[in-house]
Amino acid sequence: ALKSGTVTLSGGFTAYPDGFEAEFTDKPHPQSAEGA
Repeated sequence: ALKSGTVTLSGGFTAYPDGFEAEFTDKPHPQSAEGA
């Protein structure tokens, strides 16, 4: 992740570390699409 926070499917905001959020497969797109 480019930043320590990313939007979740729930419409919320998470602040998990890179390696931790990367383990989640429930995201609709790769972490690199955060800034898109």
